[in-house]
Amino acid sequence: MITIVHFPGARVAALEYRGTEHGLDNEAVPKFVAWRRENKLPPNVSATFNIVYPDAPEVRFDLCAEVQGPVAPNSYGVIEKQIAAGRCAVLRHVGPEHELGAAVRSLHAWREQNGETLRDAPLFFQRVNFGPGVSPDAWITDIYLPLA
Repeated sequence: MITIVHFPGARVAALEYRGTEHGLDNEAVPKFVAWRRENKLPPNVSATFNIVYPDAPEVRFDLCAEVQGPVAPNSYGVIEKQIAAGRCAVLRHVGPEHELGAAVRSLHAWREQNGETLRDAPLFFQRVNFGPGVSPDAWITDIYLPLA
């Protein structure tokens, strides 16, 4: 079910990744997890977001954790960003990562069928539950599509 919400915005620590899916999974994710551990920001303390740039010629993806204060300079390359507040269509996806593309396409189809206009902001995911100890079939991801 797709709902319309007002996303309140989020201050995030972000690791910007550009490259291949293999590099995302094997280099960027472990690096970001190490930064989160060092800063005591596990997913149960700090909301997890991913900012997605689908029109890039390579994989372009920001791994993000919500923060309450400034992000200190660090050797991981993690910087501070803002996920903009505003109106969004949201679709909750339950299931493995490889099914997210189909869910995103259905969200875009819904937008077109309902005459909604995109806002100048990238699509983003909020990872509600994921990772070790959770079966991929039970992973919950809220997909946010920014609308005008």
